[in-house]
Amino acid sequence: MADSQFRLLPWNSPEGRRCYLSTDDPDSRMSRLADEVEADLVACGEDVLAGAREVLADASAGETALRFALRATADSLRDVLLVAECREGRPPFAWIVGGVSPGPRRDGSRRAEEGARPMGTEEGPTEGGSGEPGGTPAG
Repeated sequence: MADSQFRLLPWNSPEGRRCYLSTDDPDSRMSRLADEVEADLVACGEDVLAGAREVLADASAGETALRFALRATADSLRDVLLVAECREGRPPFAWIVGGVSPGPRRDGSRRAEEGARPMGTEEGPTEGGSGEPGGTPAG
């Protein structure tokens, strides 16, 4: 594979090292799996952001709720930054610029992005999957 490029994958090896994929086929099984995991991580971040906003809007939220929301937000930010690093130099997901999310959500639905805003704006989509990406090594 003289022309193949190494793709950073959005998970680590069991030893905690970064994983790379060597392929020249963006539609390979592993490339598609990596795309799905990246989409799940961003969708999870959307859910966490929505939950954190709810906690912040609740004047009666206690320290435990605030600490939990902050911890979940920090973890999701780490994951989304990893996705950004993984996607460096490759086209963004269609839904970031107002398309349809790649692949089905964990609940089987697809989210149309009417009025979607680019990442980093104050308001944005809040639906999505939750938890760590299922079936992938811990990251």
